[in-house]
Amino acid sequence: MAVVGVGLGAVVWEEAVFQVVAGREVAAVFQVAVLPEDGNMALMKKYLTQELKQNIEQAVRSVELNTTGEIVPVMVEASDRYFGISLICASMTTFLMTWFVYGLFPNFSASFYFVLQVPILFLSYQTIQIPWVKRKLLMPEIVEEEVFQRALQAFYEHGVYTTEHRNGVLIFVSFLEHRVQLLADMGIDQKVEKGTWENIVREMTDALRRGCVNEAFLKAIDQVGKILERHYPTDGKSKQGLPNQLRTE
Repeated sequence: MAVVGVGLGAVVWEEAVFQVVAGREVAAVFQVAVLPEDGNMALMKKYLTQELKQNIEQAVRSVELNTTGEIVPVMVEASDRYFGISLICASMTTFLMTWFVYGLFPNFSASFYFVLQVPILFLSYQTIQIPWVKRKLLMPEIVEEEVFQRALQAFYEHGVYTTEHRNGVLIFVSFLEHRVQLLADMGIDQKVEKGTWENIVREMTDALRRGCVNEAFLKAIDQVGKILERHYPTDGKSKQGLPNQLRTE
């Protein structure tokens, strides 16, 4: 596993890793992109239009006419709910706030401080659900693991691994974590030069940073499609491939 620092700006880091999961080798590329709005749900709903869905579906369909490979685009609001972390942080905030109030008003009854914890816990938990707040509380290691596991889950759920030549590619965007991830099956990964996937992900995050979700997906699909066409051109046989539409959650 190699970790490459690329500065402290919008792109925080990237990582290329070759994983062996459930007996299948999967090449993965990660990169962080700071998106133009804080709310993952608000941003996703803003750009998740019918036009975007149609454009992506058409792009995937057009690409796959010329290759035996498969491209699966996925967009999720978050890779995990992070319930445990939210509850722990809310509980710690409640404890500290209760002690702060006790320091100001030490003569109130014990029942007062007990009851006081209920609204504090509720408000703290709700505050932590604000995307930019939650994102600040998440450790990079946890985010890395959760996003990878969610992308890997999508890789199997959507059948990217079922291609005959192991030439499926997953393009995965998780809005809460500001993370783009590309997973390529072993067949196609072995045929591309080092840094190819990283370049595609980097250009995708550049577009996302500008709020150009449509451009980000279409350009990535086009680039991956050209790679698949070069190494796995269509054999002229009709095939029952994977669905072409954007998967969302």
